[in-house]
Amino acid sequence: MASIKFAKLVSAGLGTSLGIYAIRHKQTHRNIVLAERNIPEGLETESNALNNLQLLNVQVFGRHGARTPIHIIETIEHGTYLPAFMGDLPYTQIDYEVKDVSGDVQPISLMENSYRDNNRILKGGVYVGQLTKIGQDQMYMLGKTLRKKYVDELKLLSPEIKDNEVYIRSSNVERNIVSARCAMAGLFNTAYTPQTNGPITIYVSDATNEILYPNTYHCPTMRTLFGKWIKQAWNLPSTKRIRQQVQERSDYVEKDGKFLNLIDVRDDLIARKVFLFPV
Repeated sequence: MASIKFAKLVSAGLGTSLGIYAIRHKQTHRNIVLAERNIPEGLETESNALNNLQLLNVQVFGRHGARTPIHIIETIEHGTYLPAFMGDLPYTQIDYEVKDVSGDVQPISLMENSYRDNNRILKGGVYVGQLTKIGQDQMYMLGKTLRKKYVDELKLLSPEIKDNEVYIRSSNVERNIVSARCAMAGLFNTAYTPQTNGPITIYVSDATNEILYPNTYHCPTMRTLFGKWIKQAWNLPSTKRIRQQVQERSDYVEKDGKFLNLIDVRDDLIARKVFLFPV
């Protein structure tokens, strides 16, 4: 493992990332793991990195790019999400395949199916929770940033895609899979460098065994605890005050104990901000 150049890209679910570095001190042969924020000053430069330290492994965890909202505030005018906002950007295209982590065919995604319900079509005609062209470009630019560090500066990866150097893991949701694809296109500059080593594989897991997000669907204990936490959080004095202010400004009236979910509000507002819709 230590002798293999290896990077890992995980698209868990806006184009932010955290690098986890495994390095080896050449003199003591002692392995060290560092989070990106704890890297000593200047370690990123090739000269310092090759002095006494050998970079062995990098794991990059990222979320998806900008998407259509999953939740909307019903009491205010909805944003109009048009089909023109969707579709694949040519420079983010790569030859890829999606497989189960076991190597079998891609499992059915119940979560993705729930997004593509005809009752969940947004104003403008597109489904909730889908990666937009803006989101694709965000992930492509993230890949370009990774290329500058790990291909151009540190020489950890080859300039072209090699399946034995990169392992890509995504949750089995289309926006995350496509986000991983776009990041790989930027990382390996596929718009200008021919892909000659066959398709790259993006691995996913079935919903029952997914660990890349809090899996309340298939963990009863987590579902119970999460429900209790949400109920307690919404009734904290500071949170309750903010919630009531938002409800008042959005003309939302509580009925039968049902109040406005601030997580849903944020989901709607973030999507509006990306597309410059009024808030």
